[in-house]
Amino acid sequence: MQPSRKFAANVQGREVDHSAITACLTELYETYRNEDGGALADYIPELTKVDPSLFGLALMTVDGQSYSVGDSRALFTIQSISKAFVYGLALEDHGLEGVLARVGVEPSGDAFNAIVFDEKTNRPFNPMVNAGAIATTGLIKGHGSEERMGRIVEMFRRYTSRVLDVDEAVFASESATGHRNRAITWLMLNFGMVDARVDEHLEVYFRQCSLLVTAEDLAMMAATLANGGINPVTGERALDGRYVKYVMAVMASCGMYDFAGEWSFRVGLPAKSGVGGGIVATLPGQMGVGTFSPLLDARGNSLRGIKACDELSRRFGLHVFDPTRSADAVVRVYRADRVRSKVVRREAERRILDEHGHRVVIMEIQGDLQFRAGEQILRRADAAIEDRPESCDHLILDLHRVGRIAPAAADLLLQLNRNLSGLGTRLYFACAGGNMQNLFSAGLPRGAFHSTLDSALEHCEATLLAHVLVTDGCPPSHIPMAEMELLQGLSEDDLAQLAERMSPQHYPAGAPIIRQGDEATCLYFLARGRVAIQVPDPKNGAMRLTSIGAGVVFGETALVDGGPRSADAVAEEDCDVLQLDLPTLQTLSWERPGIVNALMTNITKILSGRLRRANAELQTLTR
Repeated sequence: MQPSRKFAANVQGREVDHSAITACLTELYETYRNEDGGALADYIPELTKVDPSLFGLALMTVDGQSYSVGDSRALFTIQSISKAFVYGLALEDHGLEGVLARVGVEPSGDAFNAIVFDEKTNRPFNPMVNAGAIATTGLIKGHGSEERMGRIVEMFRRYTSRVLDVDEAVFASESATGHRNRAITWLMLNFGMVDARVDEHLEVYFRQCSLLVTAEDLAMMAATLANGGINPVTGERALDGRYVKYVMAVMASCGMYDFAGEWSFRVGLPAKSGVGGGIVATLPGQMGVGTFSPLLDARGNSLRGIKACDELSRRFGLHVFDPTRSADAVVRVYRADRVRSKVVRREAERRILDEHGHRVVIMEIQGDLQFRAGEQILRRADAAIEDRPESCDHLILDLHRVGRIAPAAADLLLQLNRNLSGLGTRLYFACAGGNMQNLFSAGLPRGAFHSTLDSALEHCEATLLAHVLVTDGCPPSHIPMAEMELLQGLSEDDLAQLAERMSPQHYPAGAPIIRQGDEATCLYFLARGRVAIQVPDPKNGAMRLTSIGAGVVFGETALVDGGPRSADAVAEEDCDVLQLDLPTLQTLSWERPGIVNALMTNITKILSGRLRRANAELQTLTR
């Protein structure tokens, strides 16, 4: 498996990218980096030496996409966060019932270092308080502290894809001052919750708490849990899938010390904090979060980390108990050099769109949009632009298969619009329907919306053509006969003979030119303007099938097959048309058969070209 792509922004000098997710994390970082209050952990003397200004945020999705800001790579000791992951290893070693015999799973409501046990069973209440964590560490198999600690380090390697080091100074400090934990362990020996290797258990416990991690490590660990125990970057299984739900369950109910209930109520993510300043939080099936800031509140939780996670959950709609959360969206990406609007254009314009159509990117989206799906869209948009960063002028989001767009996803799309504007790329929304109000409320401009994908494509094509044609010379307002597609290959004398026999007509905007069911009596050469080919629609009055641009012939199909007109032709704007009626065409076939043969050959080429284009679009849209 390929390593994850890193989206990072760091005010200390690392390169800032254009990811909308990173922009949101950066905003949270800037909001809370100077948050006052809190204190460094002082019951472990070595922890008082940590820089209190450090603050990092990291996020990783279950497919290995990572985002980080601030001091996300600063090392700190994992402390109590280790408890959740060592609990998973104990479950693998002894099974669920074997672990439950020594450690319960009930929230205690007491401080993490309380000397309190279940009065009925004498078990520690749960594996997240010190008593339960020491009992859990006591269950890790191995001969001696070195082998057991080696298994714990190897377990964390599977979660983080690197070998963690022990901060020996912190270990020594914990070991020298951990009298309360020693008292707890001896008391558990009395109750039969640990065996007689008390000093060994404590050494392993102090060492596991002194392992050095980063916020990015925590995000990967959380994403591994969210991914069913499989590291999303390496593909390696870190925890038996049977036990992942149990680890996250105790994190949800007990992971934030005596703040666990309010955390679950407000933030709604299974999480674990540590007095080293870290918080790890996971959203099952979607993502993991890691934060680091060493200033702690009165309960021993990271002050800035709590605030950032709370805001992150609310902004992105991450609460695990929110019933509107959805799975991934289905996203298909293609460009306008492969799929076009319904406008039929002359050959010169088609050549321009063939050459420059890749500058219009279309993303067709299916499914409800919450954070996870919104993040996918932002990533696919980034990838589409980075594929050809110098030539993406327009990005269209086709929403006709989208159900609900949550406010969190709308905020991400707003950020995407801001980032694209900075790159010179215009963002459009097609078929927003009932989601339009959410997008308006998020601050997206009304001019970005089109009722249909075809309308958005037509707008982008017209903008692209105008830009290229202005660069090459002003676009003609009236197409001469020599440049009309159906008349290619004719000599000047042939064109003069045709011009004498054609009837010039003017149609104001909205005027009918052909009516459905009429007898086919004319060929129509559009010299100026735009003509809509449409059929009656009981609901909307008319449904446009295609639009004919200047320089293109229409009405030729009925002349080829001899049937009645199958659709209406209506002037979309003021039009100048050269009409060639059927009797004149028959006369020409006797007098100038070369002209008629050339017309029929060109009609065949035009229809064949349209069929090839339709086949190519079908292949693009069905792959």
